[in-house]
Amino acid sequence: MNSISATLSPRTLSALRCSSPHFQRAINLKYDLGDVDYIAAYVPTPNAPRAIKALAQSTRPGAGQRATLLHGPYGSGKSLLATVLVAILSRDEAIRDALAPVVERLEGVDPEAATLVEEHLDAGPRLLPVALSGDEGDLGSALLRGLTR
Repeated sequence: MNSISATLSPRTLSALRCSSPHFQRAINLKYDLGDVDYIAAYVPTPNAPRAIKALAQSTRPGAGQRATLLHGPYGSGKSLLATVLVAILSRDEAIRDALAPVVERLEGVDPEAATLVEEHLDAGPRLLPVALSGDEGDLGSALLRGLTR
């Protein structure tokens, strides 16, 4: 028996391999938008600040580029990032407190992105999120259903 395994009890090993409850299931944009627990627990991935900055800048008056495409491999956090982005862009007061730890973590990764988020939360336009997922038929009808929800 080596010295490392002799000093760690099975209970400690069990605790080390437990995953966070926020990473046990996939995010469903239709059902998880506004979930303050998921939003507050968000840890920015290395590529997240670029997407956050692009979306924050696209909401400014006179912005020429308003569309943003999020792409990445399965399980890379796209839907959770989208949930956080919706929380930022909607400026929903009920969710704002959940964004404080996100902004703090973002400050450590990309201070410019954190500043843009704070600026948007303070004075940016308040946008209405419409979640569409998969093939929901023609776009006009899908948007109408999404707006009704």
